[in-house]
Amino acid sequence: FSGVAIGDKGFIDAFRHEQLARKRGVEVIAPPRKNMKATLPPAILRPAQRWRKRIETVISQLTERFDIEHPSP
Repeated sequence: FSGVAIGDKGFIDAFRHEQLARKRGVEVIAPPRKNMKATLPPAILRPAQRWRKRIETVISQLTERFDIEHPSP
């Protein structure tokens, strides 16, 4: 896979962005947290915030449904 991917709060740090871009050719869009300054243009930021909310909601629901706190390696 290469191109643009949507990430959640686990993909905010610059190290992961650089690593994915360099090794895989993937640009990650990860909406900033409330206490962070926005670096994305508003046309991308608004939909990305909705995507992030949906992603985190689904992860939370799956965690509850399958009673999984930490996935096994």
